[in-house]
Amino acid sequence: MRVPAESHERVWGGGEQLSYFNLRGRHFPLWTSEPGVGRDKSTLLTFKADQVDGGGGDYFNTNYPQPTYICSNRSALHVETTAYSAFDFRHSDYHEIETWAIPRRVEYWTADRFVDLVGALSQRFGRQPPLPEWVRRGALIGLKDGVRSFERLATIEAAGVAVAGLWCEDWVGLRQTSFGRRLFWDWKWDPQRYPQLDRRIQELEARGIRFLGYVNPYLCVDGTLYPQAAAAGYLALHPERDEPYLVDFGEFYCGIVDFTNACARDWFEERVIGGNMLDFGLGGWMADFG
Repeated sequence: MRVPAESHERVWGGGEQLSYFNLRGRHFPLWTSEPGVGRDKSTLLTFKADQVDGGGGDYFNTNYPQPTYICSNRSALHVETTAYSAFDFRHSDYHEIETWAIPRRVEYWTADRFVDLVGALSQRFGRQPPLPEWVRRGALIGLKDGVRSFERLATIEAAGVAVAGLWCEDWVGLRQTSFGRRLFWDWKWDPQRYPQLDRRIQELEARGIRFLGYVNPYLCVDGTLYPQAAAAGYLALHPERDEPYLVDFGEFYCGIVDFTNACARDWFEERVIGGNMLDFGLGGWMADFG
């Protein structure tokens, strides 16, 4: 599909595009992918990563693509599809959209002001709620050093840094593999790596600092949550066998919580997010893997 354009137009969008703000003059495949090592094929870093294991990134790699763009002529276009798509902004007199399925619909907006255009898009796709006020009080410090994270935080504060939050992904503990340390994907506090974390969280909050963690939809088979979810039928199943489908993450295996199952969603929300995180005192977290 080709959309008329003018040579001076600027274009923004395509989801979470991290290399270029103005997409004009480039071709953007909209494909979910890890960003990779580096994003510029002309650099030695990306070249070496590609040579070793194909791990070099491209300028268009993104964890969140979206087939939507805004144009400087105060228009916006969205292709309603979940198929692979590519937006081509390299032509002077048209934008070309490629989609590997017939879209359910193509939506188009115009407005006199950009703020009205963005408002229309947020009404269509969902308006992000305001961030909590505490986020604005200072930096969110990301540390993964177990109990030493608190000592390092004290050093940062002593240097005069205003701190709003301490983010420790390793609050769940670590797993040692032959290629490095990984988080232990069993979503609850690890008291060995963070002794007295429940008390420390309260002490931080009394000083206006929130504690943040990490969670994703995988459950490691050697954790405590996996057998509970498997017994209740909350995990995605193997297509050929009546058993949970296991994903190999490199020296450990995980089941996938089946979020198409309403009961599984409720269990994850109440048991993991509610009980193990919010009730425990976490003020936020990185929600990984979608």
